[in-house]
Amino acid sequence: MSNLKNRVLVYSVNTDVFFNNEENKIGINLMNLRIRKSELEVIKSLENGEFKKYKNKDLHNTLKSEIDILSDDKGVSKLEAIDYMVKDIEKEVSSNSKELKSLLNKNNSKRELMSSKILIEKDGKLIPKSGNVVALFESSLSRTLELSGDNVNDDLIIVKVLYEKVLEDLIKMGFTFNNEDYVYLSSSSGQLKAKKCVFVKKSSFYKMRKNKLTGKKYTNEQKLMCGLSKERINNTIFKKGDAETKGVNINKYLAYLMLQNSATSKWNGFDIDKVLVVPDLEMTISGIVDFIDRDTYKITTDVKKDDLEMNVTDGCGMILPSVSKKSFQFRFNWTKGLLCPFDFLTFAKEVARNTKIKDVWGDEHDIQEEGIEILITSSQLKMWKYYKDWNEFKQLFKDYECEAGICNAENVTKDIHLNYQFIQSLTSMQLQDLKEIAKLSNDDIENLGSSKEKLLRSLGATEENPKKNHLQQALLLHNNLLNDPHVKSMVKNKKEKMIKEAKAGSLRIEGKRMFVFPDLYGFCEFLFNGATKPKGLLSDGNVFSKNLESGECDIMRSPQLFREHGIRTSYKSEELSRWFIAGGLYVSNWDLLSRLLQFDWDGDEINACTNTHFVRVAKEHMEGVNPLFYHMESAPLEQFENENIYNSLKLAFAGNIGKISNKITKIYSSAGEFTEDKLKAIKLLTMYNNFMIDYSKTKFLPKMTPEKAMEEIKVYTNSKAPYFFQFAKDYDKNDIEGKTVKEFIEEENEDGKKSKRLVHEYIPIVNMLEDIISTKNIHFRKVADKLDYRILLTDQEFKKNTKNQPLYKEITEKYRSVNKNKKWMIDKESDGYKENKYLYVSQIIKDDFMIAARKIKPNVKEEEIADILIDFLYREKKADNKKTLWEVFGDIMLNNLMFRVNGNKTCGECGEEFSAISHKEKYCSDKCKKEANKKSKQKYKDKLKVKMTAS
Repeated sequence: MSNLKNRVLVYSVNTDVFFNNEENKIGINLMNLRIRKSELEVIKSLENGEFKKYKNKDLHNTLKSEIDILSDDKGVSKLEAIDYMVKDIEKEVSSNSKELKSLLNKNNSKRELMSSKILIEKDGKLIPKSGNVVALFESSLSRTLELSGDNVNDDLIIVKVLYEKVLEDLIKMGFTFNNEDYVYLSSSSGQLKAKKCVFVKKSSFYKMRKNKLTGKKYTNEQKLMCGLSKERINNTIFKKGDAETKGVNINKYLAYLMLQNSATSKWNGFDIDKVLVVPDLEMTISGIVDFIDRDTYKITTDVKKDDLEMNVTDGCGMILPSVSKKSFQFRFNWTKGLLCPFDFLTFAKEVARNTKIKDVWGDEHDIQEEGIEILITSSQLKMWKYYKDWNEFKQLFKDYECEAGICNAENVTKDIHLNYQFIQSLTSMQLQDLKEIAKLSNDDIENLGSSKEKLLRSLGATEENPKKNHLQQALLLHNNLLNDPHVKSMVKNKKEKMIKEAKAGSLRIEGKRMFVFPDLYGFCEFLFNGATKPKGLLSDGNVFSKNLESGECDIMRSPQLFREHGIRTSYKSEELSRWFIAGGLYVSNWDLLSRLLQFDWDGDEINACTNTHFVRVAKEHMEGVNPLFYHMESAPLEQFENENIYNSLKLAFAGNIGKISNKITKIYSSAGEFTEDKLKAIKLLTMYNNFMIDYSKTKFLPKMTPEKAMEEIKVYTNSKAPYFFQFAKDYDKNDIEGKTVKEFIEEENEDGKKSKRLVHEYIPIVNMLEDIISTKNIHFRKVADKLDYRILLTDQEFKKNTKNQPLYKEITEKYRSVNKNKKWMIDKESDGYKENKYLYVSQIIKDDFMIAARKIKPNVKEEEIADILIDFLYREKKADNKKTLWEVFGDIMLNNLMFRVNGNKTCGECGEEFSAISHKEKYCSDKCKKEANKKSKQKYKDKLKVKMTAS
């Protein structure tokens, strides 16, 4: 349902662009010093005989001369001379850092972002520097601020925090840019982890709007916050026993506000009057756990607890199947989560014989009379306690013309991929077991060129891939493209990648990846029957999915730190099939699986492995293993003030969970047998990791670190990275342990001399994959007919003649230039980064082509440029690499292909496929044509605006 094709461009800067001249001088000096140190370290590695590509050739040669001179002057080796130089640089860095810190602390004025820091002159025009522009995907925020997809918008500016004092100034005073004031808006969860803050232009944030129906005026701020204000948030009272508190947890608030920055398609036809907010199903259930005291780190195993509090619907709501038969993630103001199709109306009428339920405020509603189609839970509407009742929220939602958005829809994969975390915890697995588990991956590698299906799958050209790019869509439509040298080159590169990833633990295996749901039948028993301990349809230990056969399966979720394999029974019945119609996995409300795997129900995806061999091995390892239980801390409330915002951001920026995860992997790969002490160490690190994840919200960490509580952790983790990290994380071979890890003990002989004796050696389970994974060459078989490249042309009679020779030459030379120098730019923390990272740069390159072409032919069309490049790369050059062509003009080529193969085209406005009578048709309807013309006119106005601003 979600369309991530549309993107908007915004500025992205580091805090050092806000330096004044004096600060900037020292900042540049610090940067140059660090570059010198980095190059010296490269030279040192070269002197040791290891080749490393240096970054700056001129600097590299200059430094080598300085090393030679210093070596002669001091009469020392070159390596010693490098050490002298590095020490001098470190002293300078320390001195400059202190001076810069002093200057920053003295500066208490409002900071300014100078245009000269982020704009450069090109062809007589001021344009943004490439490194200062990122692409964000269309969202409620971009639609509210009416951001353009054709130019760089200055309504939002993302700031990467390198200097906390500058951040403090920006949070407390804002900043100016182009004579406009900017204030801090918020940061999403991903941006908090990446130390990024989003600032908004005040004039855009407080821009007045008018309700189209009522004429009521409101601001963008009111629309984004659905009527909440700083004053209302700060004055809302919460009671806990006799105590009263006011305010909000600031980092939670920031993340909730930025839900509207999630990549979404607008939910057309969404009616807030057909929605109701109901309480979550919170149950107290029994189970066996390993209890960890967070203060003493004492672990008590096999504890029978009868008071385990579980929110079994945390993040999951219901939508009638008549509205949607598939589950999907959604967003609207302060709201996020998953909607799963479930016929709660039929349940109310036929099972409960009662259509009345209470909302989370305690008010009664008749869902049949009110026409309710969607039930969302209180855990989904994050700020519900700040509203008087549901009617107030709905009225504000309508007054301020708020909107809902759709994110990811359910997508069940054909198979799943394991990762090294799933494998490393199976410490007793034998080599033969691993060979069996790696069979599918080896088959894929060895038979990559043997069939059309395998080739298409390796390239991601499958029906199940919901985010196919233009080339992947074209491959599915016209298999002859498999004979394109570019595609064959892609397959060869893919093979190398598959081998590397397989050696790192990414193994294809039978199973399904899908959303996970609670037992919604039990939820309805709670809502309509008032059952506090609803039975539901699934008993503890049973799961259901229409996409799984009956039998045992292993339920897994990333990241996996502790030994977290949920061995469950896939159960089938007519009753289950009747009520549970979505494509995900349904779990019993009485099951501790969510605690074992640490998932919520708001769109988390799990891997359900059905490979009998893997399930058997995992089941053996899970004997006696229980979920971990420890008391987490609740988040404190604070007044929403700038000082508290700054302090909360500092805390959020302090967390680092990656290091803890790597320590756990080191323990799994450490020398010696896998003992109970090692498992204990992993349990403690897992607990601490989860406290660290919540630290920015709760501001709580256990007083002790795991290392202080258990000295052995330091012993296990005082080593280089595991051997397989060279494949998993591109670690240098000097930074990893050997494939075989060895345990020695120190002994003293009769003469009092000490020596080490080898007592144990083995190859950790993931390291074994290097010897298992196949590296056979690809043998391409004929799986499709020869490709006639002309099917991709708009003008099939295109010829490189004298008439278009100047344009042909200009475009082909431009292609060589951009193909050599292109740099990919996008906000890596934005939604959809991995799948859509080339969208922004492809548009920039396309614009460059158009500018170059218009110098020769003012009225040139994109299709003409595409035809030139198709002819150049397919006929004249017979190029092996056409990546840039497909990224930049793939939409045109795909449209041509669709029309020639089946008479269809893709609408240039809504993106839907339609039957075209003529190749000239671009839009599926008059409505889309009018909308496209409207945007084209706005684009022209925006360009005039940019020119005026630049001048």
